[in-house]
Amino acid sequence: MADKHKKSVLRSFSTTYWVVVFFEFMERGSYYGMMSVLSVYLTDVLGFAKTSVGLIKGTIQPILYFLPIISGALADRFGYRRTLTIAFALLGGGYFLTSQMTSYSAVFLALCVMALGAGTFKPIISGSIARLTDKSNSTIGFGIYYWSINFGAFLFPLILVPFLKNSPLFGWRWVIIASALGTGAMIIPTLLFFKEPPRGDSNKGKQLNLIKTIANAFEIIYSPFVLIYHYLRSSKNRALLVYIIIGLLLVLSLWQYGQR
Repeated sequence: MADKHKKSVLRSFSTTYWVVVFFEFMERGSYYGMMSVLSVYLTDVLGFAKTSVGLIKGTIQPILYFLPIISGALADRFGYRRTLTIAFALLGGGYFLTSQMTSYSAVFLALCVMALGAGTFKPIISGSIARLTDKSNSTIGFGIYYWSINFGAFLFPLILVPFLKNSPLFGWRWVIIASALGTGAMIIPTLLFFKEPPRGDSNKGKQLNLIKTIANAFEIIYSPFVLIYHYLRSSKNRALLVYIIIGLLLVLSLWQYGQR
């Protein structure tokens, strides 16, 4: 009976749901595949200083966390399919330019383009999963979704990255090119198979747990908070920053909760 129930739940998911799960698998795999070699590539291959590499990473991380607030609103206005196509174009283009550029400013700009794509991508996928599941299958639906994140982040750096960087036919640069291909190619299934998720009841999200909403808001502001906090020398300035973050956290939580 349990096996039959699981099969019936799996069959309840639409084709678009499985396409979205595949998108998440490819995007996370591409991202963590590149990030697993990025620091070494920039310092040992391109010859950048470690402090310069730290500045790059300290810049793209806040973009990834803050942009979803804006890109999510744009996706609701202009459509998930159109915004998702733009996200994959930015991701693929950003990765490819990163693999081809050698100057510091060009690589910096290329990675910012990639971060814009990743930040645009994030809310579309989670929003699609929320719209494509209901009370009968949301638990396993989100479970599969998070599994795809972990599986992509695990599989690409473990298998694909060592093969590419150690192969005499490829090399370090091809790890980033593979990330460009893995995300840029997703434009094709977006245009062919992705259908705009149905808009649910505007009051449906009110039933979501407020604690989860606060956790989402904290995820958005955590990375830039840590970065700025370590740059501040004065204890008074650090205390002020903490108060500001708490205020932002409350505002973001209430705003996100009201949008659901």
